[in-house]
Amino acid sequence: EAQSAGPVDFQEKLLPLILQDAEEAFYLAMHRNGTLPESAHALLEHAQQTGTPDWAPLVAAEVPSEQRFNWDALSQPIPDRALDSPESYRVFFEQYLLDDLEQARLGNLQSPRKAACDVLRDHRERMAAAIDFKGLTGESQRWLYEEFLPLLKRLSVGPPKERIAQWIALSQAGILHADLGPGVRIEYIPRGVILRNDRWPEFAVLADVLLDARLPVDGPGDDPLLARLCDTGVARFFQNADYASRGVDVSPS
Repeated sequence: EAQSAGPVDFQEKLLPLILQDAEEAFYLAMHRNGTLPESAHALLEHAQQTGTPDWAPLVAAEVPSEQRFNWDALSQPIPDRALDSPESYRVFFEQYLLDDLEQARLGNLQSPRKAACDVLRDHRERMAAAIDFKGLTGESQRWLYEEFLPLLKRLSVGPPKERIAQWIALSQAGILHADLGPGVRIEYIPRGVILRNDRWPEFAVLADVLLDARLPVDGPGDDPLLARLCDTGVARFFQNADYASRGVDVSPS
């Protein structure tokens, strides 16, 4: 329906609908685990009995601010104080993993955070249907691929809780280190690589080997077979207005 007049802006037209569903799932989980205040509980019960649409903001008004659904906190969880030093980031990150592991063990029925993240995962097919075949504006598709999809993968896919527990154990044993923070800069040298963060110019890590385990967001990247297919006209890379990706262009048929 949103696309009836042509390509749409994902942030303006579609993201609010997804976040509305996530917010409702968040408060339903609070309802199930007994942490919803009595007044909010009564509002939610009434909304479900009467079929009241858009009930989440009414319930949120009865919930203490620090317990409400907060998309900004969910999507950007690193507080400024965590970036004071490598040690403060290490402490933050380990505690973040401990908290996330606790939420994962509660499951997506009892954990509001995991219930909301499950909604993001469940909407992936709907999002694909909306964005395929240039359903978004070019600039919106760029934002989706470069900003939102990496975030979506972090929140709704991620490693299993057993791997998180292993990471925490190795970190606490001093074997694994995660103290470089976001925005690491890589400097290649003959003996390996130096990892730096411009926030802490005096702090650097020398590594023998660099493994890039990231998946390309918008296609297979520098795949030689795909490049050859495009060079010979058998296939072509996808382009939407000014946004060019490394994915293959396909037609609805």
